[in-house]
Amino acid sequence: MEDGRPPPAWFLDCPEMLPGDMIYLRAFWDLRTEAVSGMTVGRIPWSKARQYGREELELPDDMLPGFWRIIAKLDDAFAEWNKAEYDKTKSIREARDRGPGAASETLGRRTVTRRSFPNRRAR
Repeated sequence: MEDGRPPPAWFLDCPEMLPGDMIYLRAFWDLRTEAVSGMTVGRIPWSKARQYGREELELPDDMLPGFWRIIAKLDDAFAEWNKAEYDKTKSIREARDRGPGAASETLGRRTVTRRSFPNRRAR
């Protein structure tokens, strides 16, 4: 893909595209820049998709709901893939951050990590 990472499985397993389908993929990636992000991947707002459909694709108003359904399905698949990627790397990061000699225990909903430092004297 453009960022150097391999394409996600959902992208590789997609059905064969018809000639007009590329319009939706291009629209989706253009609209991803409009998604509001915070702690998680944001969703594409309907208002931005409607504006894009009208201004960039010159779609009539009666085609906008169908256009939105396709963009929303692509957005759902992207969010699902992104969460799976995050979950996969989260456990790797946590194990790396604990390092050797670390012990973890779960207290309620938090995980507390204690490290053993062999070169430190006990107080």
